[in-house]
Amino acid sequence: MGGELGAWRWSTIKLFRIAERNGLSNRFLNGAKCAVSVYFLGHRPIRTANGPIFAQVEITNKCNLRCIMCKRYSMFGEGRHMPFDDFKLILEKIPTVTQIHFQGYGEPLLNPQMPDMVSYAREKKLWTSTSTNGLLLSPEKSLSLMEAGLDEIGISVDGSTAKTYQKIRGVNIREVEKNTKRFLKFRNEHGYKTKAWLLGVVMRENIEELPGIVDLAAEWGFDGVVMQHVTHSVEDVPENFGRSVTEDSFDGEKMLIQEAIDRAKSHGLVHVIHSLDYDKGLNCYWPWSGLYINVDGNVSLCSVTYNPVVGNLIKQDFSQVWNSKVMREWRSKLRNHICKGCKFHYYNKQYVI
Repeated sequence: MGGELGAWRWSTIKLFRIAERNGLSNRFLNGAKCAVSVYFLGHRPIRTANGPIFAQVEITNKCNLRCIMCKRYSMFGEGRHMPFDDFKLILEKIPTVTQIHFQGYGEPLLNPQMPDMVSYAREKKLWTSTSTNGLLLSPEKSLSLMEAGLDEIGISVDGSTAKTYQKIRGVNIREVEKNTKRFLKFRNEHGYKTKAWLLGVVMRENIEELPGIVDLAAEWGFDGVVMQHVTHSVEDVPENFGRSVTEDSFDGEKMLIQEAIDRAKSHGLVHVIHSLDYDKGLNCYWPWSGLYINVDGNVSLCSVTYNPVVGNLIKQDFSQVWNSKVMREWRSKLRNHICKGCKFHYYNKQYVI
């Protein structure tokens, strides 16, 4: 199962599994209405009647790495964990959501209550996923996440060689390889259902290794691979950060991306690999279908930018946030492509819902 068809097939499977958990509940009906309105019809009103269908929750902004493309340490310093009680309160306030993704500006597995949070979300019949650098995937942590019912896990691998990975992530790739293979071996032997994706950030520092990263995904036993362009914010970033390949790209880089796609197909991997073809017709969906909630409960427009803050789901009711004045203003601006500098949506034709 590979290629664009494979990606969309996995999206359909995921939606059906969510439906099986929820039946024809208000939550699922809201999701269906939102999908048709926002994704397929492109209807994006300033004030929306439907609720969000997914939420990305930052359960910690602490991290155990200093990756070259990340601004985390300049933003937060030491950081903190989201308390379990705050997480439960937030979920109570967003009853239309069908999916929770545990990720932010920190390493989610650092929060010792993460398995409890996953279990709590699953009790509410939510689809759960996370992204991790993989360094903390010990046997105990792996088992606790699978036992909690985690549906998907993405493990970040930004190089096919130890040298490139070390340059980008600052640590040895072999530890991640060991943890990943052990996680997948245990999953397969004991019948757990957690899907595993290799996640990569495409930048000038690793573009030549992109086909090799896809090969590595197959070798390690991943179910699929997702490669997206480096996106810090809608503004420019310092020169010493990971450098985007979307500006001044050349034919050789496009050939490398096509080769990576061809290899993913040959390996039978579900894949979402962003192209280098800018498409201004692609529209952002976040402010109409999703929420980004940081460790303090602040809600932002999306996962790329922390500002503006449109509300706080610990201190405010959902209705005060979802159609707040700030949210309505930014929906209006976004309809006019205020975020056209974003590297995510305008190069992404294979988005998996």
